[in-house]
Amino acid sequence: MNLQEDIDRIKEVMGVPKRVYDYEQGRNTVPDRLPLDVLKLIDAGVLFITPAMDGDPESPTYKEWLDEPGSHIITLYNVENSSDDDWIKKAITKQDDPTPLHKKDFTQNLYDGKYNQILWGLEKLGIDPNTMLFEEQNINEGFLNTYLRRRIPAFLDAVVDVADQIYVRGDREYSDDDFRNFLDRSIFASVRDVIETYDLTHEELRELEIILLRTINRDRELFQTLKQIYISKLHLE
Repeated sequence: MNLQEDIDRIKEVMGVPKRVYDYEQGRNTVPDRLPLDVLKLIDAGVLFITPAMDGDPESPTYKEWLDEPGSHIITLYNVENSSDDDWIKKAITKQDDPTPLHKKDFTQNLYDGKYNQILWGLEKLGIDPNTMLFEEQNINEGFLNTYLRRRIPAFLDAVVDVADQIYVRGDREYSDDDFRNFLDRSIFASVRDVIETYDLTHEELRELEIILLRTINRDRELFQTLKQIYISKLHLE
């Protein structure tokens, strides 16, 4: 019996309802839900909003992108519990616009299993759900001037260049937390001169950093490139 099974057993003895992860019409085992922010969940790597894809293995168009409107809400739980050749692994290589889902009642519109999948992902990554709450005054890209928004691709190139140059102690093992810290340092260093050049406020600079992090998390190829740069700096056997 593994640790999670032990925890589930203890909860069962204490009378805590077992957490469900599947779909069942009309079931709602968690009526009281946290108002989680979809954008924060995406940035944390817990959630993926992808374009519509045919996920039916029996279909002749299996794994093909669909022209019909709609998005998949895929969780880290889905990814971790799918095989390498599953349609989910292909689906998360593309990201759809999450803006329509960015509202306070996002979690209220999910089935209970999907909401529990999100909680599972936060627990796996060691993230406090209270840091993922929806904020009414969330920063939006409208604060940045048009010229700076057009320069986002150049800033992303700068992030990669800076990542190549950042010193990392090689006598340590890989960890997601250390990699995230490395990513934050790369982003910060890539925009550190922007304040003087463009006379940005602290809020605008912070917004630029958030946009860059969000873009990197959505671009799986760029994300993997930066991760490989980090791993290459470690003396792993």
